[in-house]
Amino acid sequence: MLWLFGSLVVFVIVIGVIFAIAWTTTSGPATASETFLNDISAGKSDEAYALTSVQFQNATSKQDFNQFVSQNPTFSHISNISFSSRDVKNGLGTLKGTITNSDGTKMPVTVKTVQENGVWKIQYLGLNDEGSSSDGGE
Repeated sequence: MLWLFGSLVVFVIVIGVIFAIAWTTTSGPATASETFLNDISAGKSDEAYALTSVQFQNATSKQDFNQFVSQNPTFSHISNISFSSRDVKNGLGTLKGTITNSDGTKMPVTVKTVQENGVWKIQYLGLNDEGSSSDGGE
């Protein structure tokens, strides 16, 4: 009976370690994405654009980016950002989740990130239910 309890404890510890590693691995892309979306919400489009990747900037001018942001009221007054799915492979991160506005409106969002010189940058931003996106040639 004691071996069963010991096995259960080891199993729980292993699952906890796996979860901690996964959470730590995806924290960089999540933090970059949250900062990016919060900058947009605060009207700091220049700061948000600076958080995008070189490929994004080559494919999307600052003017086009600002137009995309202004045409999507979802970005104004973001009160919560949550990512229910996080995946990082080979320096590329994909996050899927929900933006919630202060009025309670929710919008599914996908953000793809890429690591450039050790810094996570935004490669793609998609609002799932509108089918609109701003991306770096994605």
